[in-house]
Amino acid sequence: MLKTLPKLESERFLMRARRPADLQASWETDTDVTSLTYIGIERWVPDMQRYHRWFTRCMEHDSWPRRGGNWMIEDKATAQMMGWCGLFPMPKSGPMEIGYCLHPAARGKGIAQEAALRVLAHGFEELGFDPICGVTDPSNWRSQCVLQAIGLRREGQALYHGNWLPFFRLTKKKFETGL
Repeated sequence: MLKTLPKLESERFLMRARRPADLQASWETDTDVTSLTYIGIERWVPDMQRYHRWFTRCMEHDSWPRRGGNWMIEDKATAQMMGWCGLFPMPKSGPMEIGYCLHPAARGKGIAQEAALRVLAHGFEELGFDPICGVTDPSNWRSQCVLQAIGLRREGQALYHGNWLPFFRLTKKKFETGL
């Protein structure tokens, strides 16, 4: 059964399912040198043709990930695709992970924090995920700042795709009470 990805809104952004017009900006986002450094997308998307097939399959079926979701971040004022933000099952451990990646031109403007906060709220309030976690490359201090700004707290390290990475976690109760 296919799921339909709900639209989410924040003050400046619409978080929505992929569209064909997002392909080029999405490719630029996911294959930027910073994205490749911190997310390691080259492991599974080595070329544009393969990326296009994956993108189209996801767009047509809203099928990835099976639990959670991956929203494109669209600027309400310009309709430009700014990046993506999603909730994904962490490999082999079960909890949901929040993740995001911005187009190079969109970085440093508070976009990741605003979008992640809205997706986090949806994960707790509508999808019933508890807790929600995050992992980052140890040198990706910007992503660590975003996770902390939306309420996640560092709780050691987690084994993630064969690497020990900083691990952050937030429960629904702490999210609701702001603790």
